[in-house]
Amino acid sequence: MEPRAFCLLVLATSVQGFSSEANLTTYLMTDYDVEPRPVLDHNHAVNVTFDVALAKIVSVDALTQTFDTNLWIRMYWTDEVLRWNSSEWGDTNVVRISSERIWRPDILPYNSILPYAKNFEDSFATIYSDGSVSWLYPVTTRTTCSLDVTYFPYDEQTCTLQFGSWSFDGLKVDIFNKSATGDISSYKRNEEWDLVSFEVTRSVYVYDCCPEPYPSLTYRANLRRKTLFYNINVIAPCILMLFVSLFGTWVPAGCGEKLSLGVNMLLALVFFIQAVNAGLPITSRSIPYASMYTWQNVVTLVR
Repeated sequence: MEPRAFCLLVLATSVQGFSSEANLTTYLMTDYDVEPRPVLDHNHAVNVTFDVALAKIVSVDALTQTFDTNLWIRMYWTDEVLRWNSSEWGDTNVVRISSERIWRPDILPYNSILPYAKNFEDSFATIYSDGSVSWLYPVTTRTTCSLDVTYFPYDEQTCTLQFGSWSFDGLKVDIFNKSATGDISSYKRNEEWDLVSFEVTRSVYVYDCCPEPYPSLTYRANLRRKTLFYNINVIAPCILMLFVSLFGTWVPAGCGEKLSLGVNMLLALVFFIQAVNAGLPITSRSIPYASMYTWQNVVTLVR
């Protein structure tokens, strides 16, 4: 076959494939309603397989008790309405359609403090000829997280992300975790926290308001604070001031420098407390031992 004829054949095949995919998308979206669940029997539940990839921990704020993360959400379910015979559409087995044009489960983090719409992104959903749907999208979330900073800076924290359907009970939309742990293969290291583990558990709740079951998935991010910065800038100066304070007690009472040493140490401790408190987590739930220690030194010098 001549090169020109071969190129024309390839071009014609590509145009035919594009036409088939475009026509198929038009065919699937004709009279499609995004409101009702995509099941032929309304007694059947839509089973959603859910997975979360933790891409980055943005911040952990002790003052506001919040946990900011960048996640990659992955949902898989079957849309019984969006099915076709691939042989009738140029062997097209898969199409990609904007997720806003199809039914999608309203699964979001229950403990989010962001507006409802901020928990979703309009990315393309991948639809296969058997009705299988894959919807993957990135989202930045802000959720509540109770922190205990008593052992700061040697503390460990557990922040949770609880996902579930906001509108449907488990008899209408059931949710299952894809694996026993969240995906951390693409996790970007945080400079303040080490990620110890990222596990998930499935729970089913029955609330007082409703007799139907409500399943949810709880992802637990176990975090350990990195201590190098605080060891150099907080702990080491505290220990140094402790030894200087002890040295002041050994100075004879008749020495004229004893008073000036004590006053200088008191001023240094007050200044150091202000500097340290600026970097300590601000919370009324617990008081860090590091802060209590510096104040104890002040009380000792005053006495």
